[in-house]
Amino acid sequence: MLGVYRLTLKETITKKIFLTFFVLSTIFIILIIFALNVKVGGVDSKILLDFFGQNINGDREGNLFDPKEILGYVQTGIAIAVFFISIFFSLFATAGIFPNFLKKGSVDLILSKPISREKIFLERFFGAITIVGINIFYTVILSWIVLSIKFEIWNYKFLFAGLIIFMFFCTLFSLLSLVSMLTRSTVISLLIVYFVIFILSPILAGVQRFTIIEGTIYQSVVKIVYLVLPKISETVVLIKDVVMSDNYSIAPILSSFIIGIIAVLASIGIFKRMDF
Repeated sequence: MLGVYRLTLKETITKKIFLTFFVLSTIFIILIIFALNVKVGGVDSKILLDFFGQNINGDREGNLFDPKEILGYVQTGIAIAVFFISIFFSLFATAGIFPNFLKKGSVDLILSKPISREKIFLERFFGAITIVGINIFYTVILSWIVLSIKFEIWNYKFLFAGLIIFMFFCTLFSLLSLVSMLTRSTVISLLIVYFVIFILSPILAGVQRFTIIEGTIYQSVVKIVYLVLPKISETVVLIKDVVMSDNYSIAPILSSFIIGIIAVLASIGIFKRMDF
């Protein structure tokens, strides 16, 4: 039972990049613990900050900072940093999950066992995202606990931001898996997904705001292409809004997640028809 899943976990854990991410996250949490000193309840219940021995108590007019506002900025910065770092390095570390698996000799051994191809693919898929999820939630939950204790404010919405980050990664890994099934190449799959997410998607998001293309066929093409791509720009805004306000829409992450589900189904369909 779940043999492919356990095998994938072991294979993924051996990736030094995940251990590096874990160590760096731990160092970052330790820095927060010892470098950031917070005193809440000063003048007018405002906040007094000390970071690496540097007093950061107020703005240029001498007004002391509001604890909730500062906590929101700190948590937003951490969430966005985790978002980009985890996506970049986690995709890099998991890019070979399916191309290596599809190599002659590796896949033959698994296919010789009485396991459906759907189960093989899903166990492989979930094995990879499990380790990534552990890294993401480890950083988010520990930083949330440390900051909540220091600021004496428990902002549970920060945990929701962690879930958004994980969901977005699952979407990207779904696309990576689909491209891997089509190309069977780690390098090509990674380059295509990086291009789509970090270049094409943000460019299309910006192009849609130009009034010069309104009412043209070009605008329709841009909208259609952008519709089927994960929305990285909107997701970053969503993370900020989730942490710092009560007014936000989860439509960007939901639409991206649906795209990921479609990509997984397409990948399973391709895998079932492959000849080895």
